[in-house]
Amino acid sequence: MPEDPYVFIGQGLLVFFYVDNILIASHTTAKTQAQQLERDLEAHWELTDHGEAAWFLNIRIVRDRQEKKLWLCQDSYVTSIATRYNLTDRPPIYTPLPVDELTPYQGTATPREIHLYQQKVRSAGYATTITRPDAAKATARLAQFLTNPGPQHQQAADRVITYLYTTRNLAIEYSAGAASIGMDSVQFASDASYGDHPNRRSSAGYICQAYGGPVDWKASKQPTMTTSTTEAELLGLSEAGKQVQ
Repeated sequence: MPEDPYVFIGQGLLVFFYVDNILIASHTTAKTQAQQLERDLEAHWELTDHGEAAWFLNIRIVRDRQEKKLWLCQDSYVTSIATRYNLTDRPPIYTPLPVDELTPYQGTATPREIHLYQQKVRSAGYATTITRPDAAKATARLAQFLTNPGPQHQQAADRVITYLYTTRNLAIEYSAGAASIGMDSVQFASDASYGDHPNRRSSAGYICQAYGGPVDWKASKQPTMTTSTTEAELLGLSEAGKQVQ
């Protein structure tokens, strides 16, 4: 696929590569072709067949074939990062960021504090990039303070990870029956919040859903300054339009 160098399409086949991890997805009518592809790959490289996909890049894959549904969950990964930063004993949190606005730190963070903060944001960011769009805005906000984080930012990073841990069993659901309940196979939405940053830049985001589940999303600060809510919305919609195209 020109849009993604790690995805290949064949006759009833989808093949995903990431470094030395491979997933082969096949239509029921192409099972023989999938088996032949695996044999062809084994003729050139040593492979380990793990059977039906249950894990891929720290993503749990859960299926209900009878209901024609599939879920993607990162509960194990989220538990591992919460354990790494000693956050598993915190009281449950059900919102990723506090109401108070994050502001630049007026002091100077030590190299150790900077490194720890960057690790936390990177750890949370992997989950919010892969399966947790509900906290994508939060990690994008935290990423604006990577070079000089203060105590407020460290606490906010801990809060995001604690929120992910509290809600670690949430999963993205895809359903072949989405169309039967009136849901279009592909849905795209964008939004913007005018001038909500101290430098008057606007927040914007979009999400694309396929068969009831998100497949692409982004929450970030717009690269240019706008002069009205309408302009901010149009800039956000333009970015979303490029992605859907």
